[in-house]
Amino acid sequence: MTRKVIEDFAELKALASRTSGLSCFMSLNGGLRSSKQIDYDPAVDEWYVFQGIDGVSLEYKSTEAFKEEYPFLFEALEKGCLVMYEDTRR
Repeated sequence: MTRKVIEDFAELKALASRTSGLSCFMSLNGGLRSSKQIDYDPAVDEWYVFQGIDGVSLEYKSTEAFKEEYPFLFEALEKGCLVMYEDTRR
């Protein structure tokens, strides 16, 4: 398994649209991590986020609401701190 930084919003959207969604984490100061499970339903433009750090589930009824109401994730994305693990085994 290797770490992969999620490069931009288009990649985030594509990964979260998969059947399995996206398991990732935000790298925080001091080497801490905030794990996330992010799912996106493009048919209705809804986002679902489960935050492992506090067990909170969040739902956003549009991409616009997601961007406005969850700025921390987009700040992490912008700074290269939104990371996933890729299975590199063949």
